[in-house]
Amino acid sequence: MRLFISARFTDEAIDFLRPHFGEIRLGGFRKYGFRESGTKMPEEELLRETEGCEVVIVEYDPVSERVLSQPGLRLLACCRNEPEANVDIQAATRYGIPVLYPHGRNAVTVAEFAFGLMLAIARNIARVDYLIKYSYELTSDVPLPGTSSDRAVTSEWSLAQGAPMWRFSGPELCGKTLGLVGFGVIGQAVARLAQGFKMKLIVYDPYVAPERVAALGGRQVDKRELFSTADFVSVHCKVTPETKGLISADEFNVMKPTAYFINTARAVIVDTQALVEALQSGKIAGAAIDVYDREPIEPDNPLRQLPNVVLTSHLAASSCDIPIRHSMMIAEDIDRVLRGERPVSVANPEVLGRVLR
Repeated sequence: MRLFISARFTDEAIDFLRPHFGEIRLGGFRKYGFRESGTKMPEEELLRETEGCEVVIVEYDPVSERVLSQPGLRLLACCRNEPEANVDIQAATRYGIPVLYPHGRNAVTVAEFAFGLMLAIARNIARVDYLIKYSYELTSDVPLPGTSSDRAVTSEWSLAQGAPMWRFSGPELCGKTLGLVGFGVIGQAVARLAQGFKMKLIVYDPYVAPERVAALGGRQVDKRELFSTADFVSVHCKVTPETKGLISADEFNVMKPTAYFINTARAVIVDTQALVEALQSGKIAGAAIDVYDREPIEPDNPLRQLPNVVLTSHLAASSCDIPIRHSMMIAEDIDRVLRGERPVSVANPEVLGRVLR
């Protein structure tokens, strides 16, 4: 059998698959450095590279019906959470080709990033870092109360009102209530981390059984209760017709003035103007945002002007460990299929009967 790999894929995972294949061809990220150039493999080149291959592994390269219709192609794997973004799933189904994908490959990455954002906004980490680097504001001398000016100390250590230890004091996460909007694989990863912070967990996700939430120490609630109760609200649902515009002014209006809003999912889930107004008016304490209505974030985006906001550039799902994880997830699922077993994650399970004997 022949295998072609254009994705970021580890040598360990290749070695794991080697017993199944007489030939392994490497292209794309492995051969041409597309990670640096940002170029996806053109269809004609992908057709040439995959000719005669029974199994193909891609990541970002578009896989069209022409590629899928090649004689002998038996199995396709896409190293993304959403293979439909670049693979013609319908065509693969017509040709009886299972499309494997690493469901949850970035769950840990996003969950850790979400907690990083919570800490950054609540404890003013990002803001103070900026002020130390680009302002003299935090290095001026402030005298200790009741002493003469010649006993001045740097403001970082001053107990005077207006010194950093008072101005930038923020709440701990420990013991606070974390509200999760969405409880899929990422939401559940966030819930596990919340246990380490000893946070109280509430969840809004009408498609998840309460027992699953309870298994991770949480309680399922309706949307209004979540927004009115949580000290931190973190969004982790997918974009669907039901979730577009899911969070509006109604939700921000019932949040605590001490609460923080975190979004590492998608901007379309949130009414951005309502969020901006809630931040400007002090209806909520702050927000940390990784996704925007237009990306990259535009210069005139009002979020950029707000001091109670931490902004990042769609980085939550980016980690150097993801290729390591997705490589073995895909390799193990390919191994399962080739041994006649059911894979863990397949985008079109209805075709498995044609492949598994």
